[in-house]
Amino acid sequence: MPQYVSNRAGEEKQLRGLLAKLLESSSYYEELYRSTEEELEQLHRMYTSATPEFYNDIPTKEFLAQLYRSRLTDCEKALEKPYFGKLIYREAQEAADEMTLYIGKKGIANHREQDEIWVVDWRAPVSALYYSGNLGQTQYRAAQRDILVDLKLKTTLEIQSGKLLGFYDSEVVANDELLVKYLSQNKDVVLNEIVATIQKDQDAIIRRPLHVNVLVQGVAGSGKTTVALHRIAYLLYTYREKMSSENVFVLAANRLFLNYITAMLPDLDVPDVGQGTLRELLCDSLSRCYPKLRFRLTQGASEYNQAELPALLRGFLQEVKEAVFCGTVAAQGVPIQSARTVREQVDDLHEMSLLRMAQLMDKRLWSFYKNRRDSFAFPLHDAFFQQGITARADLLRAMQKEEKVLQQYYRARLKKQKPQELLNALRRRLGLGAKRPNDYTADDLCLLVLLSNFLHDGCVRGKIYQVVVDEAQDLNALQYLCLKSIFPDASFTVVGDIMQNIHSDSIESWQQLSELVFGGKTEFATLLKSYRNTIEISDFAKEIVETHSGESFACDPLVRHGREVVRRNPPKGQEIAQLTQTLAEIAQSGYGLNAVICKDAESAKKLFESIREKAKVQWLDAESGTLEKGSYVLSVADAKGLEFDSVVIWDFDRYDITAPTLDFKLLYVAATRALHELFVFNGS
Repeated sequence: MPQYVSNRAGEEKQLRGLLAKLLESSSYYEELYRSTEEELEQLHRMYTSATPEFYNDIPTKEFLAQLYRSRLTDCEKALEKPYFGKLIYREAQEAADEMTLYIGKKGIANHREQDEIWVVDWRAPVSALYYSGNLGQTQYRAAQRDILVDLKLKTTLEIQSGKLLGFYDSEVVANDELLVKYLSQNKDVVLNEIVATIQKDQDAIIRRPLHVNVLVQGVAGSGKTTVALHRIAYLLYTYREKMSSENVFVLAANRLFLNYITAMLPDLDVPDVGQGTLRELLCDSLSRCYPKLRFRLTQGASEYNQAELPALLRGFLQEVKEAVFCGTVAAQGVPIQSARTVREQVDDLHEMSLLRMAQLMDKRLWSFYKNRRDSFAFPLHDAFFQQGITARADLLRAMQKEEKVLQQYYRARLKKQKPQELLNALRRRLGLGAKRPNDYTADDLCLLVLLSNFLHDGCVRGKIYQVVVDEAQDLNALQYLCLKSIFPDASFTVVGDIMQNIHSDSIESWQQLSELVFGGKTEFATLLKSYRNTIEISDFAKEIVETHSGESFACDPLVRHGREVVRRNPPKGQEIAQLTQTLAEIAQSGYGLNAVICKDAESAKKLFESIREKAKVQWLDAESGTLEKGSYVLSVADAKGLEFDSVVIWDFDRYDITAPTLDFKLLYVAATRALHELFVFNGS
């Protein structure tokens, strides 16, 4: 029985051979790209109105030029690090050959024979063995069936600039050792290595089918955002015949965080996807639906009881529906269709806007009337006679007018329903005052969107098949109902941490979200292992939560030790001087991305103004465009979702973690932003 162990000489030979092939492929595709571009340029010169036959060749050449350029880029990138994993396995079927596969960020095939795969894409079905397969008898799923294999060896390879630095057989070195090696580096290095270090529980979430709504509860630093972004890449690869990046939408708390996470997508072979904050999405949706509507969005906590609102809203919408489709249809007092028939027809129509329903009902009503026109003629003529309409021409005009009304009967009734009026009617039902367009909150806009889509699909965005919501604990049930209304064709990947819910009106639990919004049709996953913080920082954050709750906090940090949490108590008047000294100390450590986090925006702004002339710091808030290397001053709310090499918690003594407030969550969020070092300032 062969001994399955990797050896340096063999791996270096494999790497040298592949790099030589990649250089050959690069030259091959570069020449194809150059010649195709020349042919394309010539076609553009030859194409005139007198020679239209050349026009049909131009799109084909443009496609080929783009294809060759893409493959050339893939080869050039792969020269740096062509793969990161290796598998040796044999399928369970008789006489199956032993397979050795290398796994990389992008699949690479022989440029002359595309069926010969040099590197397998990490998203391919068989690559699941690298992330989640145990040595010995295991399986992976492909083409809707389970394929049994005997996994002989699983190896992680560390390659940089085309050189083999090290390799780790799964039976020789625990995966945590490699993780610690990567995570001990600066943040920008860590991000580049993520795909090589995806863990089994993360991979299971990433590879869930497209149609599944996935809810992920993950502790701070558990890789929730990593999972969400890699899931997008996986879905676009697996369902490439059905969807493209145009069919994906990413929602995040603010523009800063959105730019921060979507900047990672190109490295995952994901081009531009739809993206936005909730407020941007709401305003854009309503502006498309009502171009003349002018409104101003105001801040403030929700006025609505989130636990009760979904049921109350359903009841209210049912009343609106019944107001449009109810009672006997009559013309000049002559019954045309009974109330019972109307009710039966409405009950048969589901999952559509009232406008589509009205169009169908009008079509049925008119068909019903036309087939019985003669039977209605006499009673209608009699009704007109009683009104003094006796001349033949006048009767004909009166009948035509009445029939025109019947053709648009339900649509005319529907036009009386206005979203803004319905919003105020609903608010009165809830015991709240009417709203003016210059005084809408985000929840008011959500209700306007829901009402608009209920009436006529005005704010619906079709052909979005996957919606990713990051920092998902910040939204409430109403806002999720609104998202489902805007994206009716989509499944959702929702990632967040209830412990980081710092808003009083947000969801209370994932179970509440599943039941109120998704009707229980969700799959739930938990990520308890934290990869971000050192043990020392993790213990500090855990102590915060346990001090508040008096209960044990479930979190399993990766065993990566670092500096103890540094507590500083500067004498009165020396606070800024000590902070300046601390920032200089951090800079000397070589860490590139650092933060001073304050409890709220007001205190953050005050500190920034005090220190900006004394230290190299920048201001950072939700409206900031990008996050580059440097030291920043910001609030806890604006730090959510971000991570920094070093963090200073500035006003630690302003948090009361024993009180029944959200202070302990604010402090937990601030502490868990740090990758390597955490400084806590008291008396600031």
